[in-house]
Amino acid sequence: MTFSNLIKLVGIDAMFTPELLIVSGLLVLYYWVAVTPSGPGKLQGAGPTVGQRLAFTTGCVIFYIGFGGPLNVMGHLLFSVHMLQQALLYLLMPPLLLAGLPESFYAYVLGKRVLGSVIRGLTRAIPAMLLFNFAFSVYHWPPLFDLAMSNFWVHNTAHLALLFTAICLWWPIFCPTAWYPGFSGLKKVGYIFMNGILLTPACACITFAGTALYELYTAGTHTLCTPFYTSELDTTGLIDFLTPVEDQQLGGVVMKITQEIIYGTVLGLVFFRWYREEKREDDEPASPPQKYSLS
Repeated sequence: MTFSNLIKLVGIDAMFTPELLIVSGLLVLYYWVAVTPSGPGKLQGAGPTVGQRLAFTTGCVIFYIGFGGPLNVMGHLLFSVHMLQQALLYLLMPPLLLAGLPESFYAYVLGKRVLGSVIRGLTRAIPAMLLFNFAFSVYHWPPLFDLAMSNFWVHNTAHLALLFTAICLWWPIFCPTAWYPGFSGLKKVGYIFMNGILLTPACACITFAGTALYELYTAGTHTLCTPFYTSELDTTGLIDFLTPVEDQQLGGVVMKITQEIIYGTVLGLVFFRWYREEKREDDEPASPPQKYSLS
């Protein structure tokens, strides 16, 4: 199987999804223009730093690669690639997007009475953690997985649901502590650690299953679903270097290793940020949180 043969099989639109590329580009453009004190929204307070701009832009690139690039197509051929796609979309992309938003943005949305109450309700640490890990595990239940990967509407609905729960999961980590009093420092470290534990059973069930769980990777023909396209995909003879069981086991390992790397990195960043804040508080009195608004 060569890349050119794969393009001939699925078509260049399904392979690269130009519509999603445009959406991702417009999102980056809006962020660079609007999420700044001098932007159309007249956001009051400090705008994003260079590091935040880089994080948000990288998150949008991963959004396109995961949903609209060749990775999505390859995920219909190899379960191991699908699990890499899942890790990028739901464990790496949300932290990058949220880390790219300045404190003034969080202060604005959480400062609105109704909107702030809704967001706080959806992003409460324990429910958000349980909801995401439950949704991720249920999505990989074989009957639902085979349906979602071969039905356009179920496919998009499932991914939107996972994306929503992933953002809720990561929001408390990156939202400034002043707007989530009582959830900082070691509590965030414990939160990340517990998330890693809750994701382990699903990875273990997939890795140590002795038979192929998903018909998608054993049937010769199925429907390829992308955010804007569907097409019939004949996979007969395309994959000959891995058996379905080997690919499935590799997928479980890929997910677990990628999760450990991402969670470990975020955990380290959170810990050292907490350490710096504690050291700063010892050196000088804490100042009250600033008020932000859009004029």
